[in-house]
Amino acid sequence: MAKVQEQPQVQFVFTEIPTKSQRAASQLRDGLRILKWIKFRQDNKANIPAGKEGGFAAYAAFEAEWKNHPCHGMDLEALKGYITETLGYPLTELNEIRSKYYESKKGYSVKAAITPTENNGEDFGDEIPY
Repeated sequence: MAKVQEQPQVQFVFTEIPTKSQRAASQLRDGLRILKWIKFRQDNKANIPAGKEGGFAAYAAFEAEWKNHPCHGMDLEALKGYITETLGYPLTELNEIRSKYYESKKGYSVKAAITPTENNGEDFGDEIPY
């Protein structure tokens, strides 16, 4: 008789639904992350190897630094103060930068799906996937 394999037990983590304030703070943190990532790439352009692997390696180095940023311990009001008073960005501008960043990544994904014969060999830019 064949032995029946036991299926591994799956552990689920149940989380609370984020409040509107928590969600807004998360989006502001993400905008800060994007600003910091763009600056990191500019400052380290000569050190980042070409291609996706170089981009992944660079982001791993960036992420280690990002996780220690003080904004992770701030609530919404503290984040707003940090962004507007310390950094001097209007919240609308930070949200616009965040939106444009994701729009460009969406466009990059669509363009990357085009075959070389469809794009006449054009290079569509940033090889770093972030």
